[in-house]
Amino acid sequence: MNISDKIMLLRKKRGLSQEELADMLDVTRQSVSKWESGQSVPDIQKIVQLSAIFGVSCDSLLKDEPINDLAEPISEKVAKKIDKPRAEVVLSRSKIDALTYAIAVALFVLSPLTLILLNLGNLPEKLGYAVTVTVGVISLIVLVAVGVGLVIFRYLRRETVGDGECVAGEVKQYVEQSKNSFVPIFTSLIICGVTLCLVSVIPVLVCWLMFADYLSVGIAITDIAVAAAVALFVVAGVRWAAYDKLLGLGSYSEEGRRMEKVSELIGAIYWPAIVVIYLASSFISGKWDKTWIIWPIAAVLFAVVAAITEVVVRLRNRDDKQ
Repeated sequence: MNISDKIMLLRKKRGLSQEELADMLDVTRQSVSKWESGQSVPDIQKIVQLSAIFGVSCDSLLKDEPINDLAEPISEKVAKKIDKPRAEVVLSRSKIDALTYAIAVALFVLSPLTLILLNLGNLPEKLGYAVTVTVGVISLIVLVAVGVGLVIFRYLRRETVGDGECVAGEVKQYVEQSKNSFVPIFTSLIICGVTLCLVSVIPVLVCWLMFADYLSVGIAITDIAVAAAVALFVVAGVRWAAYDKLLGLGSYSEEGRRMEKVSELIGAIYWPAIVVIYLASSFISGKWDKTWIIWPIAAVLFAVVAAITEVVVRLRNRDDKQ
């Protein structure tokens, strides 16, 4: 019995379709089909993965001998399947997660709003600079604290999907259909968010050119628009991530998880540095109503850094495979 016949036999005995096996191995269904028809042979890395999935040794796959017995899969991770009730719970919880995280992120963006409004007209002179800064900073800290609390609370109550867990068969079809139904909503959320980002600069420009005394109002409106846009992005992203998590796609694929680890490392260094820059520049300049601009700039730069990182990781992975 050659390796092509063994792969087909073992796959069928495990109750896996060619597509399901391809998902486990991070290859296309056509690749599995070619292996089973004898048109090509899996490389050594895939043979190791196949032996773990089927619960047989690599020698059993490679030797031209029949396989008599099927042991339990060596890799429990790749054998875990998510049933429909659990998939429904994950998708349902993702809606609550999305709303909670969106509110939290919006609070972060809105945290300097009080400082901005307190700089309206001659309020700083009336209230005193010390009082203005104190009230503004307290408001900022409270909003950030509430946002952090929401994130921690929701994180502790999240429905997790372990590494290697995924849907298959009819459950996979159900999740894919649900994801396809969400695509129009996802698209609408992204379009609205982008539109808000684009028009958010208008209030600042109008106030700057025509109503200089009310520039703080323009900045405040811009801040609110940006907060709403970011909230829409978060809702779309969190819900989309739930589908990818169940299907093992995107950042939840093997390659995606590697990129996620790199992004987490970069973020752990990048964002604390931004906080330090923001606080230092704000305290030194005393212009809390203007230094908030650091955050949207930092977000755009981080997106650029993340995109460059993804390209570099993909190129490196491609070189490693070759």
